[in-house]
Amino acid sequence: MWLFVAVVCLMQQTTESEEFLRKRHLNPQEFMTTNEIIQYWGYPSEEYEILTEDGYYLQINRIPYGMHSSGKTGPRPVVLLVHGILLESRCWIANLPNNSLGFFLADAGYDVWMINARGTSWSRRHKTLSIDQEEFWDFSIHEIAIYDIPATINFILQKTKQEGLYVISQSQGGTLAHMGKERICPFQ
Repeated sequence: MWLFVAVVCLMQQTTESEEFLRKRHLNPQEFMTTNEIIQYWGYPSEEYEILTEDGYYLQINRIPYGMHSSGKTGPRPVVLLVHGILLESRCWIANLPNNSLGFFLADAGYDVWMINARGTSWSRRHKTLSIDQEEFWDFSIHEIAIYDIPATINFILQKTKQEGLYVISQSQGGTLAHMGKERICPFQ
């Protein structure tokens, strides 16, 4: 009987743990989207959804200029931040603004773009497939390199009317840039 009571109490505690964390506000950014975090720190934020050649919709985020930029118009150097495996765009803005590369670059005068590769929390849509279908998940880093990266770069260059951009990546993001080099090179 005591074992049953202990299991029921444990189950009750587990189901309430997320609600408990939300109420305690340990980290207000914990349950925010990339867009919300950017705005939380007072930066301008834009969010776009782009379509890849093979039908995946990707969410990309933009910090067009820094918080204290006086010249908010005109061309700025463009940088694309590509996250590593099991991460998403929030990894570039997860710390305080003076310790997050995304904010640091925006304050330094860059037009900052951050990708969410297919399969991440923010890029789980397809033209014809549902995330419940096995075919939706039938991709590897090869498809991310040859479809996601070029589609993102094309969109950014069209939107900013720039001829080129910088790419900063970590972990899998660096591998993606190298794997997709032949498809990316025409954009340099």
